[in-house]
Amino acid sequence: MNVDRVNISGKAIDSALRTTPSETNAQAVASPQPRPYGDDALEISDTGRNVARLSQAIEQSHAQRLAQVQAAVASGTYRVSGKDIAMSMIDLNSE
Repeated sequence: MNVDRVNISGKAIDSALRTTPSETNAQAVASPQPRPYGDDALEISDTGRNVARLSQAIEQSHAQRLAQVQAAVASGTYRVSGKDIAMSMIDLNSE
């Protein structure tokens, strides 16, 4: 069991990318309004919004995994295989 490994299923990614209609999303999808000369504006692309959602999904997944490991350690049920320990030692030794 590797604590640093983040597993995100296709279902988690799909749900992270799913949008719900909100005032913010509606404003982002609406056609851009003309701006007066000299007024700066920032528009985030769909790709940028998707990256932000995926980043948040990864952070949530990591936090959930960490909470699971902490609970297992606290209850004394956390177990690591000898193979995982050996692989970690080899990885550390090869750095």
